[in-house]
Amino acid sequence: MSIIIKNRKLEVPGLKTTSWLDPEAPALKIKQVTDKSPRKTWIRSIVCHTVHGKLGKLLPGYGPNTDLDLRYARYQTNTERQVSWDFTEDFSGDWIIQNDPLEFFTWQAGAVNAHTCGLEMVQHDNGDLYEDQIQKAVLFIDFLTAILGIQRQIPWDTEKDKPMLRLVNRISGDGKGKDVVGVYNHSNQTSNRGPGDCGPWLPAALKAAGYLPFNFDKNEDKAFWKAEQLKLGLKPEECDGVPGPQTTKLLLQSGKKHGMIVPRTIDTLITIP
Repeated sequence: MSIIIKNRKLEVPGLKTTSWLDPEAPALKIKQVTDKSPRKTWIRSIVCHTVHGKLGKLLPGYGPNTDLDLRYARYQTNTERQVSWDFTEDFSGDWIIQNDPLEFFTWQAGAVNAHTCGLEMVQHDNGDLYEDQIQKAVLFIDFLTAILGIQRQIPWDTEKDKPMLRLVNRISGDGKGKDVVGVYNHSNQTSNRGPGDCGPWLPAALKAAGYLPFNFDKNEDKAFWKAEQLKLGLKPEECDGVPGPQTTKLLLQSGKKHGMIVPRTIDTLITIP
């Protein structure tokens, strides 16, 4: 079981992950993505997708252990379409790993590809997902945010206190998400797929896990981070409200595990190479 980060095989505590470098990969026909480009900048965000983009129900418990994740994994390395993504989750919460996000970026979300990585969650034809599938996705994202240095925050409708499922201009507009750090839905980036990509369940679970909820188009995140950057010792003119590598490094030096301002249980279980 492995996930590949900067050419190293790591494990995600509490999750089953199968990468293209694992011994069982050839028999399962799991390959590294073919549609990819060299990573040239730091990863700002994780884009969350569902395979159908449909808004369905959240079903109780774990879903069945199917081969749908394998089918989608094989599809993206065999199709003539120019499409790819990094990670695929089955109903059971198992993951297939097909890219090293620090070496390459996949072609999963248009204009934001160069500074994001992307995950796909298998769903039923009507859009239904499972509660424990969502919780395993939260755990996987906990790992990714720590290992990639992505601060734990999400788009949120702070006036109505609900997940932001529509376009976020700072992500979908001319800025192309370059000043957005965190975890967001594909529907925050494009209107091509609708609110079910990836729906309300994952952002709601992330908020319940402590991820910071902000209205990005009102720059609530920037106001928060400018204040934090000032506390960390940056000069006022250096406080841009974007918690990039420098901010994460300062948080690490201040005693925050992995430089994460929001702590998660998994932080004590992993070592960053």
